[in-house]
Amino acid sequence: MAAEGAGAEGTGARLRRLRLAAGISARELAKRAGLTPGFISHIELGRAEPSLGTLRVILGELGSTLGRFFADDEVGDGKRKAEDRVVVRAAEMVDIARIGGGIRWLSATAGMGIREFQMMREIYPPGADTGERAYSHEGVEAGICVRGKMEIWVAGRKHLVQKGDGYCFKSAMPHRFRNPGAATAEIVSVNAPASI
Repeated sequence: MAAEGAGAEGTGARLRRLRLAAGISARELAKRAGLTPGFISHIELGRAEPSLGTLRVILGELGSTLGRFFADDEVGDGKRKAEDRVVVRAAEMVDIARIGGGIRWLSATAGMGIREFQMMREIYPPGADTGERAYSHEGVEAGICVRGKMEIWVAGRKHLVQKGDGYCFKSAMPHRFRNPGAATAEIVSVNAPASI
């Protein structure tokens, strides 16, 4: 399945533009991210899809986040400044996980000019996984499972949360998420400071 668009351009094209703007070669980016230059090339050409964890690592090396990477240049109808907005309609939320696997991370705060935290509605189809490679970043994250069940791997330990259960951990600990169930799972989460 090809990567879905990031704004008007595809994920690979946007990644390439970001890498070139940073003045980093594909080889150097691969080295920094612990990947092969061929894999970076395949992503940029739309021939490969990185896991969410891998994309976060790549973007971190480029000084960006998933939220900034996938946010459109304009907010809503373009007539209001981000800081003047109060309500973000479901259709206006930025989907910052628009890469394979069917995972959707809908941000209520991307494009709002808020850096203190990131609020998301995370949707994981059956079997969806953020990737075998755990990722980490600064801050803390917490959430509540509102549908289905999720495995949350933190520092190599598996934790199962089901509808109604909550979680909280320091984001510096390597972590990943996986839906082990036969039904779609959904989490409402917050990251502080905004790191996605």
